[in-house]
Formats: sequence, C-alpha cells, structure tokens
Amino acid sequence: MTRRRTAATGAFAAATGLLLLAAGAGGTPSGAAGVGAAVGWLGVLEAVLRSSGLLAGFWLSAWGLGGLLGPRVGTGQRLAVGAAALLLAGWLAAWLLGVSRGVAVGVAAPGWLLLIREARRRPVRRVRVARRPGSLAPLLLAPGLALLLLAACLPPGAVWGVEAFGYDALSYHLQIPREWLAAGRMAFLPHNVYASLPGLMEAAYALAMAALGVDPAAGPLAADRAALAAVPCQLLHAGFAVVAALCIREATDRRGVAGWAAGGAFLALPWVVVTGSSAYNEAAAIALGAAALGLVAADGGPRGPVPPAVRGALIGLLLGAACLAKPTAGFMLALPLGGWMLGRALLDPRNRVGSPCVPGLIARRRRSAALRSVAVATAVGSAVLSPWLLRNALWTGNPVHPFATSTLGLGHWTPELAARWAEAHARPAGAGLGVLWRQWLGNLGFAAVGGTPVAASVTDVARFGREGGFPILWLLAALGAGFAFSRRRTRGLAAGLVGLLAFQLAAWWLLTHHQSRFLVFTALPGAVAVGLLVARPARSCRRGPGVALAGLLAVLAVAVPAAAGFAVLWGQTRAFLDPATGRPVRAAPWELVGALAAPGVEGLDTHPLDALPPGSRVLVVADNGGLFYADTPIVYASAFDENPLAPLMDRAAGDPALLAADLRAAGITHVWIGWSELARLGATYGVDPRLDPAALGRITGGWPGERTPTRALLRVPPATTR
Repeated sequence: MTRRRTAATGAFAAATGLLLLAAGAGGTPSGAAGVGAAVGWLGVLEAVLRSSGLLAGFWLSAWGLGGLLGPRVGTGQRLAVGAAALLLAGWLAAWLLGVSRGVAVGVAAPGWLLLIREARRRPVRRVRVARRPGSLAPLLLAPGLALLLLAACLPPGAVWGVEAFGYDALSYHLQIPREWLAAGRMAFLPHNVYASLPGLMEAAYALAMAALGVDPAAGPLAADRAALAAVPCQLLHAGFAVVAALCIREATDRRGVAGWAAGGAFLALPWVVVTGSSAYNEAAAIALGAAALGLVAADGGPRGPVPPAVRGALIGLLLGAACLAKPTAGFMLALPLGGWMLGRALLDPRNRVGSPCVPGLIARRRRSAALRSVAVATAVGSAVLSPWLLRNALWTGNPVHPFATSTLGLGHWTPELAARWAEAHARPAGAGLGVLWRQWLGNLGFAAVGGTPVAASVTDVARFGREGGFPILWLLAALGAGFAFSRRRTRGLAAGLVGLLAFQLAAWWLLTHHQSRFLVFTALPGAVAVGLLVARPARSCRRGPGVALAGLLAVLAVAVPAAAGFAVLWGQTRAFLDPATGRPVRAAPWELVGALAAPGVEGLDTHPLDALPPGSRVLVVADNGGLFYADTPIVYASAFDENPLAPLMDRAAGDPALLAADLRAAGITHVWIGWSELARLGATYGVDPRLDPAALGRITGGWPGERTPTRALLRVPPATTR
C-alpha cells in the first residue's frame, strides 16, 4: 500500500470515527440509544427508497443532458450543467404547459433518451486492463453525507430551530409548489409575494409532487404528508449539495486527496447541512455556481480545453440558472464570477500583446476569444433570466417584482406594503463590522470552535447555541490562499478566490439584512482555498512527510466542520414532553425520522386545523408556519401582503356582528390568529395597523373557540335573528 493510500485511509478512519463517536453521543428519553438509532437509520433507508424513483429519474436525466458536452467537463460539472438545463425546462413547462405527472415525465424524458443513446454508442472493451488500486479519499465525503442524509429525512418542522423549525419551507418553499399543483400550473399568487420570485426550485418541487402522485383533489397531502411530498423534495435539494462538493473537488484538485478534502469540508459545514437538507434553494445555487467557478478558473476539463464559446455558454447557463434558483446568487456568484472571467481575459499574461510568454498574434487571438467567451456568457445568462422577467411583467407589470417597486411599479402592492418589504430587507442601520464576527467568522454555522453560549430571542431566532468561537476553518482557508498565491501556477486561482470572497462579503454587508445564512455562499471559495492548503504538501513533497502532512490537513479540514455539524444537528431538534416525567426532552435526530419513534412526536406532521369538521374554511392571521401540513381549506397572506381580514376590520369599525357577517359572506367559518407571531412581526418586519392585537382581541372577544397566550382558533358566530 502506498503512502498516499495510507494517508487517505487514515483520513477516512478519522472521519468515520468522528461520525460514530458523535452518533453515540446522542441520547433518547428512554435511554435505548442503540435501538433508537437502528430504527432511525432504517427509517432513513425507507425514506431514501421511497424517493429513489424521483431521485434516480432526475439525476439520470441530468447526467444524460450533461453528456452532450462529452468528456470536456468533470463528473460534478456534467451533473450541474444537466441539472441546470433540466430545471430550466421544468420551470418553462410548469409555467406554459402546467404541473402534472405527464409534464414531469416529459421534461425528464429527453435526458433519459440521451443516456440510453450514449450507453448504446459506448464501445465494448474486450481487452482486460490491469486495475489500479482505488483510493479511499472519496470517503472524506462520508461525514457530511451522513449528516445531510439524516437531516434531509426528517420532516420539516422537526429540526433546525435556527431556521424557526422550517418556517420558510412550510410557508413558502413547499407551500407555493403545493398551491401550484392544486392550480394545475405555475400561477400568480397575490397573497404570497414569494411566488413572484423566480422559483426555479419551487417549480421543480411542484413537478416532483406531481410525479410522486400527490393528489390535490383528495386533500393535497393526504395522510402521509412529510413522507410523500416534503422529504423527497428535501432529498432532491440535498443532492445538489453533493454535486456542489464534487464541483468543488474538480475546481481544486481532480486527482489527489486535496479535492476530496475540500468537498468534504464543504459538505459537513453546518450551514450547508442546514440549508442543503431543507427544501430550500441555496444548495442548488451553490452547485451551479461551483460548476461555473471551475470553468471560469480553468480553460479545460479532464480531457483538454473547452472551446471559448462553449465555455461562455456553459457559464452563462449555470449562473443564470443559479440566479433563477436564488436571486441573491446574482451578487454572490454571477457578478463576481463574471468579473473574474473578464479579469482573466484582460490580465492573463498569455492574452497580453508584448508579453514574453506568447507571440503577439497568438496573444491577440487568445484575448479576442476570451472576450467573446465573456460576451457569450453574458448573452446566455440574460436569455436564461428573460422568462422570469417576462412572466413577472405579465403578472404584475414589474419584471423584477418584488424589487425596484419605486421605479418599475408596485404590482399588486400598496406603497405601504412595498415600504414594509424594503425596510425588512434593507441593511440594518448602525450595524458595525463586528456583525461579521458574530454572523460569519465566529459563527458555529461556519464551524467556529468554542465561543460563548447565547440564547435566541423572539425577534432573532436565527442564532446557534454558541457564538464568538475561533475560526479554524477560515484560518486554514487563509493559509491555503496565501500558499497558493506564492506559486505562479496557482496565483491566478488564489487571487480569484480572494476577490470572490471579498465581493461576497461586501455585497452581504451593503445589500442584505445581515442574516448569517446568506453568507453560506462564502463556503464555496473557502472550501476551495482549504483544498489548496491540503494540495501544497502533497504536490511539493510526493513522499514521506509531505504525504503525511497532506493526510493530516485533510482530516483536520473535514473533522472541524463535521464536529460542528454533529453538534448543530443534535442541538437543533424539537423538544417534546416526556410522558414519564412531564419534562421537555430534546429528541435525538433518529427519533424524528418519519415522526414515528419518540413519544409526543406522532402529530408533528399534522396541523390543528385538520381537526375541524368537514366544510370548514379558515382565515389565517400571522401564523403561517405550518400551512403546508393543513388539509382544511385556508385563506392566508404572507407577512408582506394584505391579509383579507385587514379591510374587513376597516369596514367593521369595531362592530363584531358586522365583521362576522362579512366573514360568513366570504365563506369563512373560523379564524386562526397567531398572537405570538403577530407580536414578532410587529417587532421586526412590521404589521398592518388594522391588525392591531388589542383591536383584534376586543372585536373577537365574545366569539366561541379555543384561546391560548400564543394562538386562538375562533368560530365565526352565526347570524342572530332580530
């Protein structure tokens, strides 16, 4: 066994040992940790098998579509390019053709046919070739993959207190696809402004639900809500995190342990696990951006250069699709990578006339080809974005709604609603640079070690249990970038990574409302830089201490985020009352798989409104967190849209009978009010003054129903005879 293989084996053994140690640290209320873990992992296996048709169909189609590029790109890049094309085709089909099983199959079928054609054309090898011993370095992905898989098999709402237990997924990322499925197509939703965002992944989730046979006519999610619809969507999104890790490996080192270490460090990072295991869109955007980064940073693939025009088209497709997946990818990925691409075209010594590196004619041709590649990327990226601009222009009159409402139009909003959106998403006034330490360098979500305990507040739930730790991973990234900059061969890559990271931090500081999750894009240049550090001793010292040092750095690069990832997963699950003691107990993750094992968890994927009698129709005020699980017909509005109750409160002018009559005329039988959520919105994003809690309490005070300090489910009183 060679020293390189020994180093890889040691890295895998250490990472796997960490995995088993952390798995054994989790406890269950009953103390039967071993049995609970076994049942939980069987539940994971069941969830994966149940979703296998969807996952295999999607990724095989993506592989087939990516095969049109031939051997010019790596495995991760081929999957990313194919997935970008597939997602874009699905988005267009959902808008123009509708959302159904037939449409979903029709979108994926071309990729399957291309894959079959490729398999039939592949020559059959008749000569036996001596096989080289395989490397165990790919197993550096194991800790992150285990974390991601376990978390993705938990029903939304079971985990991630830092994300308000799946609030965004249940009220937006999954709820909008559910409504599109019920409508039969991608449709404008005036009560949920998030439907006006591009929604590339949301369209994919809607088609996934249709392909899985979710029947909106029979109660959109029937009895097995999480298993049938939510978990498969989460696993689909988690697949993009794995593709991102593969693309990071290809951008770092295609052949050595360094690339796998970079991918493993990325995959185990807590914020990557949190976002990647949820039905969000960050992992998709990062995967597409990582593939684009590999094409921007290098001219060729594993088997030679990619023609400049093809390279530009691929970069434009990937970055345009990343922006459709998540608009913040525009300034987190597209603009800085576009600038990197332009900088290479203008500043690369091989493209400069008069450079001693190449003759003048060749330099002119190279520079011209590089600039054409930039132009092609810009044109293709703009073309990819154009369907969203056209759709929104038709829906609202503003092609980028809900942005630029002051210049391009309010759409269905009032000036007050537009102002509420702008204020909620603006940079906080008076924020100092110290916020970067709390939200990034010293944040547990980015694998900071140590720190001091903190508690989340009602107005700021997006905080892990500890803050202010030591940023070991970012120190490794800084060392990697520094060492890479000292070598001519990797100087351009190091400069590009530093520029990308600096642009991302500046954009986050100037253009966002300073949420730590938005900085997950920095994991892309950070992971590549960590990989460059691992590659330094492996390349400079092929034998002996150099290989051992590379293996040690690879273990450290994966172990630090993996340890943080396990700590976050075990500390972010829901707490339930133990029936034996009556005390709240935080469930181990495996107890929440399928919501089957832990006492008190059985109703996790149900909604209290489902206990109402048939024929009920509920007006929801503020408490949108679990809408995806409600089968009872509801009327609701997002925090940035006008709630239907607001104009009725205006008209009633404090008269309970008039308000009840208007609600009955609208077909409303019950009103569900989230008092605690209403208070949180009032303290953060703002709330319609017509929905003042005190006024709501007075006008509904005599209505029958169930009331708690946090919620109220009220029955609209019947008309009284005079």
